[in-house]
Amino acid sequence: MSKIDARSQKWLPGFLLAVVFRIVQILRAIQNFLELLMLQDDVVAGAKRIAPIVGMTERQTYHHAQAGRLPVWKVGQTLFARRSVLLAWLREREEAASRLSWLGSDRPRTDHAA
Repeated sequence: MSKIDARSQKWLPGFLLAVVFRIVQILRAIQNFLELLMLQDDVVAGAKRIAPIVGMTERQTYHHAQAGRLPVWKVGQTLFARRSVLLAWLREREEAASRLSWLGSDRPRTDHAA
């Protein structure tokens, strides 16, 4: 074995480890970038944009958000929500309403309004 081979055997594993580590860093950065792109399409900013999704006015959106009845968060004065979460929230409310109306259809009315 020559001197060159002996030296390369000492530094080669460390060099390969550094290369692999750098590749992993690059792959994580790409993954974060792709997640950010996907999130960008899903995040809705502002009550004006959230309101039509949930079928409310802008004022109702603020009111329900402040009362904690909407799946939103606030950064500064701006409301944010994920479109996918809002749509899932609406589906859940729709299913709950249909179950209630189905359950209540056989019960006699208790209100005395004419």
